[in-house]
Amino acid sequence: MKNFKKFWICLVKNCVGVFEKIWICLVKLLLWPVKKIWICLVRLCGWKLNLPKKGSRPEFERCVFVMAPHTSALDFIIGAAYLWACCSNGRVFIAKEFFFWPLGSFLRGLGCISVDRGNPTNGLVPRAVAEFSKGGPLSVVLTPEGTRKSTKKWFKGFWEIANKAGVPIVPTYVNFKTKEIGAFDTIIPTDCESDLLMVRKLYKKDMAKYPDKFIEVWKFKESTQESLSTFLIKKNRTLKSYLFHEKYFCDFTFIEADVLYINCI
Repeated sequence: MKNFKKFWICLVKNCVGVFEKIWICLVKLLLWPVKKIWICLVRLCGWKLNLPKKGSRPEFERCVFVMAPHTSALDFIIGAAYLWACCSNGRVFIAKEFFFWPLGSFLRGLGCISVDRGNPTNGLVPRAVAEFSKGGPLSVVLTPEGTRKSTKKWFKGFWEIANKAGVPIVPTYVNFKTKEIGAFDTIIPTDCESDLLMVRKLYKKDMAKYPDKFIEVWKFKESTQESLSTFLIKKNRTLKSYLFHEKYFCDFTFIEADVLYINCI
């Protein structure tokens, strides 16, 4: 009796597995017209896709796309049009809560990968690096904020993936103010802190669907008439003591053209 029960359980599991594979294959077959239709719909809604000239940005085929600001689910829905228009094999990490049947199979067919956002050891970085190690065209899309809620801290997983996989970082944007979708200049990962700040500086509040949910990198410039060093001398403080006194608890700082940029924790 037990063996008979195990047989039926195993049979049902195999049937479900086969059905899911067939469903994913059907989704992939229908994907090409779906992509084209969606791109047309996004354009009809007044969005402008700032696509690069054909062959001008070959790195799009193997890279880590960074998407920000991320304050709404519409970011991905609209941004998908740009990804599909310029990238042949884009993959997106999506919360595992969305992977219920039959939506889960549909998302897998679209190239989405489930991830446990609530688990800090979800293995996202090694999983992405392993995918890149297989070779061939592959681009993954990540949101460094990791949430649609307001947050000061950005996760560094996108940089770790790009650095370990030996692929470039391409910051992208969905600008709700101007209704434009596009990509900034490519960044080759060299130093985590400076690269992360370089990416953060590209994004402004007014680009977001909900500007009040996006926190820009904090920029300090006391006066255009004096340098930062002169200001600190007048205050009789070191940079570290000044920031501590002003209650700016910082992950790191970066000075460029005498402007202090701070990534706050």
